[in-house]
Amino acid sequence: MTAGAYRMRLTLQEFYEPTNPQAAKVLLGEWVGMVMTSGIEPMVKIPQTIQAHAEGVLHWFRSGLSNGFLEGLNSLVKAAKAKARGYRKIRSLIAIAYLIAGKLKFNVAELWPAPAKAASRPPAAARFRPSPVLC
Repeated sequence: MTAGAYRMRLTLQEFYEPTNPQAAKVLLGEWVGMVMTSGIEPMVKIPQTIQAHAEGVLHWFRSGLSNGFLEGLNSLVKAAKAKARGYRKIRSLIAIAYLIAGKLKFNVAELWPAPAKAASRPPAAARFRPSPVLC
């Protein structure tokens, strides 16, 4: 039973090898049929779930997109929320989410440039000459 389940897992990994959606659809159909007729009860729920979402799974071949990026953003926002031990206002959480997700780079030197240097002045000794004493 364990060896059969492992073989089914490896066969499902082959699903991502074809480059066109039609071949992937055929492979997916064959895999679903193999698992359903295997008689391994814990494995039967997996093809049912995949069949329910088959259109989205096959869409990956056309778009190449997955929800991995959104999962990563969600993880970053949850980490910021936990680090702050909660926010009193939802707008504060939203602002932090934008800061984290936007990958904004703050260069303080560009935001607030240093003041321009003043014109060169004579040394301090020349500026502070004692005034002549009038007798």
